[in-house]
Amino acid sequence: EPTVDIWAFGKLMYEVLVGESLFMIFSKRDDSIIASNYILRWNDSHLRKVSKKLASSRVGASGVELISCCLRSAKSARISSMVEILQHPFWRDDKAFILA
Repeated sequence: EPTVDIWAFGKLMYEVLVGESLFMIFSKRDDSIIASNYILRWNDSHLRKVSKKLASSRVGASGVELISCCLRSAKSARISSMVEILQHPFWRDDKAFILA
């Protein structure tokens, strides 16, 4: 299922840019049981918290948008392929990270 890979890519991007597990937003313990529960119950409320955390971690709007498009709870609403990810404006955005 390609949309699962897209979700996993969004999770990985979040963790690289923020420097912590995606699930640390919701729980101070980072273990596989907690992570599995959040994955199974993932919804738009979780995505809003992720977007806020990205913005507060100095990720620019294009990065927040790309990761949000990967992590949408509805599979049909996610970016559909790695080609689409690579064509996203984030990769060409000189304000992808807020340095000041």
